[in-house]
Amino acid sequence: MSLSHKSVAAALAAAPLLAPYAMASPFDVDSTSIAKTWELKSVFEYRDGAERDTAIFPKLALARPLGADLEAEIATSYRALKTNERSQYGFADSTVEMKWRFAHETQSRPAFVVAPELSLPTGNAKRGLGNAHAALVVPLVAQKSFGRFTLNGKLGYGRQFGEPHEEIFPLGVLLRYEPRDSLELGAEIAGEAPRSGWGDCELSSNVGFKWAATSRLEIHGLLGQTIRTPDSADTTRGKLVFEYHF
Repeated sequence: MSLSHKSVAAALAAAPLLAPYAMASPFDVDSTSIAKTWELKSVFEYRDGAERDTAIFPKLALARPLGADLEAEIATSYRALKTNERSQYGFADSTVEMKWRFAHETQSRPAFVVAPELSLPTGNAKRGLGNAHAALVVPLVAQKSFGRFTLNGKLGYGRQFGEPHEEIFPLGVLLRYEPRDSLELGAEIAGEAPRSGWGDCELSSNVGFKWAATSRLEIHGLLGQTIRTPDSADTTRGKLVFEYHF
């Protein structure tokens, strides 16, 4: 969910994608919650695009708390890329993320987190499986609850290192509803805008769920569709996440 619309998709391929994709899985807009135990996430994602199809099977992420308001996560993924000309298979770029909640929610103020994520060029860029340069994305996320509804907003800055320099502004809004304690439903509009201008902004509309199947296992799902792209090349995607707490 990219630094340039081709290079960000590669640079952040391991982060679901942009993004997200390091997110409040399965959504592109993160939450302000911090892991309380070790978490192992297995993510399966498929993107059906006009020019290429991408399958991630799987992305593996390991997160652990470093304090009451701080967590760290590392992730890597294996992906398949199919175009009209050929198919490629291999490991994608890897990511390292820190998440710091520096303000808790109060009656009059939302909670805030900052979650810098570094993408490392471990995928083969020549085969289209990764980016040739490291990239850093630093999103700021705000969250406020209203009964069983929760509203999240994200705005950040991203930069690709090396030549050419690419800069983006990730953004998004997520509304979640909790019909019962074990189930959460959500809808979001998320994307990114290049520094060159908001006219090239790329946005997607996603719906998803999070279900606590047991006290240790959560199952997440997402369906999404681009609603605005600079080249009018729409992409549909689906995601399934298994998250185990230990």
